[in-house]
Amino acid sequence: MTDRPARPGGSNIGHNFGRSILRRVRSAHVLYGFVVALIAFGAAMVVAGYVGAKTSCAVSAQTEYLQLTIRDQLGVEALLPRVWGPDTPSVRWPQKHAALRAEDGTILEMRRMRGGDLLLTVDWDPAAKRKGASLKVDRQEIALEPGTTLRISLDAAPAADGAVGEPETLVIGFRGDLVVGHDATPLVQGTLLSGQVTVFGKTPFLGERYVLHNETLAVGDVPSWRFPDDAAESKVEGLIHVGAQDAMQVSASAAAKSILVDRRGAAAYEISSSVWDFVKNAPLVNWGLTMLAAVVSLAGLFNAHAEFKNRHQAARNIREDH
Repeated sequence: MTDRPARPGGSNIGHNFGRSILRRVRSAHVLYGFVVALIAFGAAMVVAGYVGAKTSCAVSAQTEYLQLTIRDQLGVEALLPRVWGPDTPSVRWPQKHAALRAEDGTILEMRRMRGGDLLLTVDWDPAAKRKGASLKVDRQEIALEPGTTLRISLDAAPAADGAVGEPETLVIGFRGDLVVGHDATPLVQGTLLSGQVTVFGKTPFLGERYVLHNETLAVGDVPSWRFPDDAAESKVEGLIHVGAQDAMQVSASAAAKSILVDRRGAAAYEISSSVWDFVKNAPLVNWGLTMLAAVVSLAGLFNAHAEFKNRHQAARNIREDH
């Protein structure tokens, strides 16, 4: 038996084919390594952004009870509709509007049920440097003692011609410590009726707020703000509105990390944002993921083009060797 002579150019065919395969393998490795590196970098940025994110938590609720401790050097001022209070030998409460002035450290406990009169009890924090409250009616200023309860009517006042006007409205802007709702007890009647907690994030460069998470509160819940350990301040800012509704409307927010909810008959639970909330809703993360997808798509196109060129060159080399 004699050996079959080698085909002319056979060694070149194998050599060129091997080089083509090697180039394709190297190209694929580089592409996959680049994609993995991009994904790892994106994941690291998401985790770093989530850990360092500054969040704020807001509560919007309808409640029959709230307690506000004023933590503001400017105090709080509000125009109250028709006011009644305990008569004393020196004070006869006029059934007319009065201006309330509450200093820093004053505690205002407010209750309103079934659209009735608003009960406002004044007290103050003993540890506060400045405290106290007063009412100004016409030119008379009345100092309020701790424990004084004012009854404020929000019903429409009859006009001189006997017609019924619009119901009164009370609005109080505040900065301080806030308790919304109360566990129903024989001593405290009134509770939270409905509400919602919203967790906001903030973009690091533009400072724009965006919604991270929403959750609904149930009847009887008592939400409270939880602040970071290194928080510069732990104050809540918001607005109390008392009007035609059966209960009080309150909207308040603070630079807090979460909301702790006490619920009767169940363990307290925490409302906060998760990593998934951050990935879904953070504009910077969405932009980064979009750019990552675009880069991966372009890399895939370049790889397909390179593979097509390699195959074309391999086929050409084979034709030339023949």
